[in-house]
Amino acid sequence: MFRYLLLVGIFSLVACESEKNQPIILPALHIQADTILWKEPQPARIAIIDQNDEQILAAKVHYRGGSSSKYHKHSYALKLDEPFSLANLPAAKSFILNASYIDKTLMRHALSFQLYRDMHQQNISPKCSFAELYENEDYKGLYVIMQRINAGLLNIKKNEGAALWKEPLLFYTTPPEEFDQENKHSQKYPSLKELNYTSYVDSLGEWITQSNDSDFQNKACLVFDCDNLIDWHLLLLLSNNSDGQLKNFYLYRVHKDSALRVAIWDYDHSFGRDGDGELNMLSSLIDEKRNPLLRRLSELNVDGFNEKTQMRYAELRRNQIFSEKHIHQRIEELHAQVEPYITKNTERWPHDADWYFDDMTFSQEVQLIKDYLKLRLPMLDERFGFSDKN
Repeated sequence: MFRYLLLVGIFSLVACESEKNQPIILPALHIQADTILWKEPQPARIAIIDQNDEQILAAKVHYRGGSSSKYHKHSYALKLDEPFSLANLPAAKSFILNASYIDKTLMRHALSFQLYRDMHQQNISPKCSFAELYENEDYKGLYVIMQRINAGLLNIKKNEGAALWKEPLLFYTTPPEEFDQENKHSQKYPSLKELNYTSYVDSLGEWITQSNDSDFQNKACLVFDCDNLIDWHLLLLLSNNSDGQLKNFYLYRVHKDSALRVAIWDYDHSFGRDGDGELNMLSSLIDEKRNPLLRRLSELNVDGFNEKTQMRYAELRRNQIFSEKHIHQRIEELHAQVEPYITKNTERWPHDADWYFDDMTFSQEVQLIKDYLKLRLPMLDERFGFSDKN
């Protein structure tokens, strides 16, 4: 079986040129499983074919996703029995195989995550790669392979007070319709049985909105890493990711005395697209006041939050991180990996399918991101009073 799959994988690989004119060949992942279910891990074998090398690994796999589960191209959660460097990512046991169906470029996640890391070495987001995916010999398309955000990735050790939450209900005035009643704030570390921080996050949310101004001003930038919040805020503004204000992030601390920090997640609704993928070339702008923490930090100008945000934006513009040139470079790096595989992926998942708001092609969609940047950067320059002559 896998000898046959090896031949299929090798013939499916397409080379593109690196800076050193050496071919970059994306791996092919073959999932073999009797059954794959939603959110219920099932035993599987994974054949990973990378150029002429084949590895067969034991794993557990399940379909994953919230609103994206309605699309026929499913995402997967993969947990290997042993750590492995999947698609040239750092060795780990857990990975996300993201379908990125609504994003025809398959690049918005990786682009946003890379820019966040470019902004500061302490900013954490998943590293991404790409691979072709087969499920029981059925070609499923091109996928974004992501590191999974967990305690290991965030370098969280078993310290007193160390904790990690995925999209905690910290910024909601009323909870969304669907959330885990038993694990309200989606605590990922430690386990709820070991130590339950639900009441802590509840009280933190109340403090953000209900504490007196003096107490909030004195403590906000001790409770939270405000430099990290500023970077998060600026990336939200640059990408116009409205979903990212209340969710699409992880909150964590490495010990009881450390400030809370944000690691970002899920940025396909960005850079010219919104919601389920409808076009948004800044016809609708991110409303920062939706986030009570960012709103109050700004309204009270805690610890010079507004001036620091302005200065940080100017720094990112001057050091070229927030520049068309740098972001275009990141886009082209991703484009070189993705483009040779797009025709085959589009044959499997047509770009004019019913779920899409328009029939834009991959190339048109990449250009849309670039056109969006031409509009967005001048708007932010004006907002923050930045000029190259400053």
